[in-house]
Amino acid sequence: MLTAVMVWLLTLAVVIPLGLDLYMPVPDNNPMTADTIEQGRRLFHDRRLSRDQSLSCASCHDPRRAFSSVQPLAIGVSGRSGRRNAPALSNRGYGRAFFWDGHTLTLEEQVVRPIQDVNEMNLPLEDAAARVGLDIESISCALATCVRSILSGDAPFDRYLHGDARRGDRLLQSRQRVL
Repeated sequence: MLTAVMVWLLTLAVVIPLGLDLYMPVPDNNPMTADTIEQGRRLFHDRRLSRDQSLSCASCHDPRRAFSSVQPLAIGVSGRSGRRNAPALSNRGYGRAFFWDGHTLTLEEQVVRPIQDVNEMNLPLEDAAARVGLDIESISCALATCVRSILSGDAPFDRYLHGDARRGDRLLQSRQRVL
């Protein structure tokens, strides 16, 4: 029997990669839809969400680097140094606490914090909403949904665990050469 979560994933053509749990917690008030994912992706790359319009979420969470950063500390508007490294976003939809210290419990709450942080994007949410023509809740929901859609799995080890012995043997042999 398919769960409600599996049904919406199938209808959206969001494929849960091998190695990840088929159940991803999604709040009832922010169901994943194709439109919300796309809106979130646009916002993720929208520089209007920073005070001087020089940064987007993708500036620190670089899609070409698995949505992570090579910088030891995030670099915000006007070259300000953040307090922490920007963590990778892959599979964060499965998270139960966010930020390095876990002080935020939902993605919806987490995704808007960097917009407001004076060392990151430094823009009041009311100003961000006015710039992009959406209310604050819509920004929060769209960005959180976008982050939930960033999934990484189906590694050789995942395939090995699920019965592909050829892949697993090659993986283990390559590791033995390193050891």
